[in-house]
Amino acid sequence: MQVALNAGQRERLVNAGTTNADAYALYLQATSIFNRRDRTHFLAAIAALQRAVQLDPHFARAFSRLAALYTVLPSYTDADPRQAHEQVMRYAEQALALDANSAEAWAARGGSMNKFPGLQAEGRDAFEQAIRLDPNDANARFWYGLTLLTTGYRREGTAQIEHALALDPLLPNALRWRGMLYLQERDLAHAEPLLQRAYDLGLATTAAALAELAMLRGDAEGSARLWVDGNHGLAFNMSREELLLVHRGLFGDATAKQAAVKDVQDYLTKRGKERLWPWIPLLLFRLDAPALGLQVLRERQMGENVDSMNWLWTREGALIRALPEFQDFLREYHLPELWDKYGVPDLCQKLASGDYRCD
Repeated sequence: MQVALNAGQRERLVNAGTTNADAYALYLQATSIFNRRDRTHFLAAIAALQRAVQLDPHFARAFSRLAALYTVLPSYTDADPRQAHEQVMRYAEQALALDANSAEAWAARGGSMNKFPGLQAEGRDAFEQAIRLDPNDANARFWYGLTLLTTGYRREGTAQIEHALALDPLLPNALRWRGMLYLQERDLAHAEPLLQRAYDLGLATTAAALAELAMLRGDAEGSARLWVDGNHGLAFNMSREELLLVHRGLFGDATAKQAAVKDVQDYLTKRGKERLWPWIPLLLFRLDAPALGLQVLRERQMGENVDSMNWLWTREGALIRALPEFQDFLREYHLPELWDKYGVPDLCQKLASGDYRCD
């Protein structure tokens, strides 16, 4: 058992959470898939963890990792967000019944709640509970950072992601996000090594950010290749040709942008009431169609809007924040309630009327 679980690393043996070597091996297999956000094997990871808890019904860490996997499932697949949320809550409850101090279970609950308007304050409370239980849980810090970024607390969110990387310098998605935040500030020198490290660790979705870097460095061909490779299969039936058209719009002139917007509108029509690729509002924002992007975000809530919501609070997001309908959006997403509870976010101020103005 010591050889199977430890392999020379005593700390890992102590923290295994199970005495069943087969269950722990399945947990490690699923964890590798989870850390790399390997969407093509998410269902296999879930099956592995379900087998692990069959082998050891008291394996709290496997239950909490199941909750975590269901938290990210709608971000990378066309899984129904509400059904995934039900599974998150179910497995988190089982984990907490076995281990009341499971920070990951609380963090998974927080991450899932943050996907839905009206649950964000409760989700933030869940994250704060996770961090109280274990201040050194890197995933909890990372997800908490995303929650802060998407609700307007950009400085604090960035600090939480940096804290996560201090705890785990090889956490792939934290590397990607810190790199993207640098990229949004056009700090290429700091962005590139973080993004490349995330990509080298197997986080394929980092290719989209690397595509932007490549374009900024003048490598249009390499940029297009990275963009398509990073998004194909994630884009919910958007073809490679359509992805290339969007790429040309993102980095092209006004005519290219208009063509890309039309392609996205065609995609919206084709999808009908089906789930959309969660990046659609973000693409529209970046294609100089802020009103349409905000409309999609408001009317076709997808249960996973982290990238789009983060963009609202960037410098480029000023065009969105200036829209007359932005105030309605804030109310629909219950953000003023959150801000009343936790304080005014970075780019906003509270008016005498009680409303918020975000510049």
